[in-house]
Amino acid sequence: MTARELLDELRQAGLSISLTAEGLRVDGPAAIREVFRERIRAHKQELIDAIRKEEWERDEYQRRMSLARLKEVVRERLQRNRPEGKRSTNGVAICPCGSTEYVDHPIHGGQSLRRDCARCGRFIGFPLWYGVQRAIAGPESAPRGPGKRLQGK
Repeated sequence: MTARELLDELRQAGLSISLTAEGLRVDGPAAIREVFRERIRAHKQELIDAIRKEEWERDEYQRRMSLARLKEVVRERLQRNRPEGKRSTNGVAICPCGSTEYVDHPIHGGQSLRRDCARCGRFIGFPLWYGVQRAIAGPESAPRGPGKRLQGK
């Protein structure tokens, strides 16, 4: 008989088995506890290990369910708060990822717009900078990596 089977038998008999700082705690009718006393003593460490494994599995299940729920909530909020993309007027890709859609984000109190790719989120440019319209070129002029700076000025 395995410790798991003994645990099931004890529980079916109406006993409650738990771990304390001192070891095992068995609660239930005294007469039933007396019937199982020797078997519990003989398999004490196996019972402790089985209960720890049950607790770990329960905690792991709850952690995974919490994590799955958190991922679901984040996904829902991202979808709900995702701004609608606008298509480029000429249907030409505006980003190296090949997307023709962009999202404009107002900045500087609405005086400027930051344009990002609607598909990958890559920065495309500033079509409006402190009230001044600016031309934005296609994906061939998009920055290709971190740290690229303009030379000259």
